Amino acid sequence: MSFIKTFAKGTQEYKNLEAAAALMTAFSPKGIIYRVQETYFDYGQDWMWTTIIAYENSQRWGCNSWQALNPREQEEICLTSNVKELAKVVEKVMEDNTLDKE
Repeated sequence: MSFIKTFAKGTQEYKNLEAAAALMTAFSPKGIIYRVQETYFDYGQDWMWTTIIAYENSQRWGCNSWQALNPREQEEICLTSNVKELAKVVEKVMEDNTLDKE
C-alpha cells in the first residue's frame, strides 16, 4: 500500500517509473506508448497515485488508455535499485500484459 500514492518528479520512485515506461514503450509489440501520470487508484475514495498509463491509438476505437501496472508491479518497479533489475521487472510486466500482445 505504501506505493499507492503520488510521487513528486525527481524522487527515485518517479525516476524508476519513468525508466520503466520508456522500456515498456521501446519493447511494445503493438506500438503502445507508456507514460508516467497521476490518476485515480480509487475514485470513490479520492485516492490518487502516480503510475504508468498505456496509450494505444486504434483505428477502430480512437485513443484507448489504461493503467498498465497493478500495485505489486508498481512496488517492484519503485523498489528496484539498478537498471538490470528494472529490465527484469519490466520484462515480467510485459510478459503478463495481455493488452500489449500481437
